[in-house]
Amino acid sequence: MKATFLLLVSSVFLVFNLFSQEGIKTGMSTNSPTGENKIGGHFGLVQYFYKSSSGKNEVIGKDFYEVGFPAGITIKREDLCFDIEMVPFIDKKSNVSFLFHPGVLFPLGNEFNFGTRAAFDIGKNQYGFTPLLSKFFKCKNGQTTFLEFDFPVRFSANGPMTNVVGLHLGVQF
Repeated sequence: MKATFLLLVSSVFLVFNLFSQEGIKTGMSTNSPTGENKIGGHFGLVQYFYKSSSGKNEVIGKDFYEVGFPAGITIKREDLCFDIEMVPFIDKKSNVSFLFHPGVLFPLGNEFNFGTRAAFDIGKNQYGFTPLLSKFFKCKNGQTTFLEFDFPVRFSANGPMTNVVGLHLGVQF
């Protein structure tokens, strides 16, 4: 419980610190050409396909199956985005869990972002962080879609550390 509280406080401190000072300009706009904050969001589908824990490696289908439906609210600035994502998950045994996933995304240029999220996995009693790399695509109709590779790291008081690799497909608005 102390570690979860410390991770939450650290995440909030980091976000407020980043928004309270001038950031490094990267040349890529996050849909805010004037530099003003802009609110947006996203929804999609996330599929984990590899898991490693205590030397045991698992692959999708054979060993596990879990799918999530992320929805998030984003505050976009020219130099970074703050994003609060909520993800209900369901596994192959119909167990449902809920992930509270706030994070910060940094534009790298050419519609790529790098980011990290704090992770509070309710229902699995896990916490941790999720580094990610995403690529945005503009559609002809003006819609923006994205492809994101997630690399979650989870900790638990009752079990070992778990590393996961996943793919998140989504639509931004």
